[in-house]
Amino acid sequence: MGANTANTANTANTANTGHAGILGGSGGAIFADRVDFPFVSEAATSTLNLPNDGFKAWSAQWLAWPILVRFLETDWKIGLIATVKRWDQLGINDPITGKPIPADEIEPLIRLAEDERADALAEIFGQDAEFLSEFMCLLTITPSSHPCTYLVLQTACAVATAAVMHLKAIYNRPRPSQVCPALCPPIPVPGHASYPSGHATQATLMALCIEEIVTGTPYAGIASGAGTRPSPLHTLARRIGRNREIAGLHFRSDTIAGEILAGHLKPKLVAVLTEHGAHPRTSHKLFATAKAEWS
Repeated sequence: MGANTANTANTANTANTGHAGILGGSGGAIFADRVDFPFVSEAATSTLNLPNDGFKAWSAQWLAWPILVRFLETDWKIGLIATVKRWDQLGINDPITGKPIPADEIEPLIRLAEDERADALAEIFGQDAEFLSEFMCLLTITPSSHPCTYLVLQTACAVATAAVMHLKAIYNRPRPSQVCPALCPPIPVPGHASYPSGHATQATLMALCIEEIVTGTPYAGIASGAGTRPSPLHTLARRIGRNREIAGLHFRSDTIAGEILAGHLKPKLVAVLTEHGAHPRTSHKLFATAKAEWS
């Protein structure tokens, strides 16, 4: 997982979550200065009289936290366990293959390690710390061009991380490499349980939120698939989740549970962002402001 180029990397891989901030995570730009004659020696007595807007110093990864607190105060846990059951009680087929999930999920991971891991290593490494930047790239936006959309993505990441950690502590499923050490993941194994997948939850929730934001706008095509194919947003989300399986970090059922969890969280998060998630720099609710960025 789980924080994203924001994407921060999970604040330190806090959950391996995937994202918090790389892009736009710092307090501002810096420039070189002289040691013998620092700029402040000349400019210290002058001021710019800039507007006192404290929120300009905030990055989106931190603005997402107070919204997360609002989300956690809602009824988001109602029906959660009934929706995201234990991996051996899901009772569903793999949504991609249409086949039942095998009781022994190690064998498919061995095949993935043999057949695909070498080719997928670049994506595995790149998406380990963050992948929010990949959604930004797909959407051809930046934190400055679409700041509210960017904040929604960061918030989705934070919400997904909190929900995932709650369920991981309940189910406490061992990682695939704990069951089969020979899988030898090519990146450090996160220090928390396997089920559900944080990366899958975060990526799917991001895709669902963007889908909601651009609905009814000239850019709605990005959220719709061609024919029976999934949209580019969900294709990216599934790719991110599957790469964690190829790396030997997650079982297939971990990924599916993450996608199910994201579906559970999405309407509750949208409600918060629509009714309560006022953007600190405007008088409008965050979701409405994000939508306006695409009109």
